[in-house]
Amino acid sequence: RSSWPRLPGGLAERVPTKMDPGWLLVTYALLFQCGLVTLLVAPVPSNAVRAAILKVVHTIWEAQFVRFASFLIAGLDAWYLFWTLGAIWDNGGMWSPVDQAPTTMSELQLFRNERNAFITGGNLFMFLVLRRLVDIQSQLRDARIASKQHEKVEKIVEETKKKH
Repeated sequence: RSSWPRLPGGLAERVPTKMDPGWLLVTYALLFQCGLVTLLVAPVPSNAVRAAILKVVHTIWEAQFVRFASFLIAGLDAWYLFWTLGAIWDNGGMWSPVDQAPTTMSELQLFRNERNAFITGGNLFMFLVLRRLVDIQSQLRDARIASKQHEKVEKIVEETKKKH
């Protein structure tokens, strides 16, 4: 028995209530990636905190299992996105004229496919954003370290000039 409310025409008996494990994996990966992106774009009080965050992210990424799993999930996302957009296209979707009145079941399927397309597209986008953010944050940290070293050198040069 499904937990859906009673819908006209016995629709509740035809609506699947279990989520495909692949979609569940993709959804959790999206939530994890959003958490990491939020952590990386959050303002930090000092370069030491930024270095600690980057060290944790680099440690996670350096694990061969994590790297393999993330590329596998990105591939699964690409496949699901292709499959879902194909289902939207075959269903008519928003790009074709309506040749028949849509049924409740076809509308439900279209909404589910659109949701899944947003999940997979968002996950692929977050994968790319996450990789770029790690690069940018690393470059920012290195630039701040170089800037501080430059300031120290300038201070030593000024002190030396004052002595002579």
